[in-house]
Amino acid sequence: MTGLSEPTNSTAQIITLSVPAEDITEFLAVMQLTRQIGVTCKLCRRARGEVHLIPIKETYKPKRFVASSVVCTLRVPARIRPTG
Repeated sequence: MTGLSEPTNSTAQIITLSVPAEDITEFLAVMQLTRQIGVTCKLCRRARGEVHLIPIKETYKPKRFVASSVVCTLRVPARIRPTG
């Protein structure tokens, strides 16, 4: 859900001003995956039904997940610059 909504008694409300990241192929995002507790913030690339999560710290290795394992994704406003 994006934007503001009226609170209801029967469901929890999620209010965010972030832009959904569904149609962007490369972006920085906070993402929740199935069968994982919490969320992760990584550089994401979508390709051929997969999501590639690339950590900011180079000491960690990139990981691949099937796109259907993504529960929710919120794009983080950021500018990605190459190092060097």
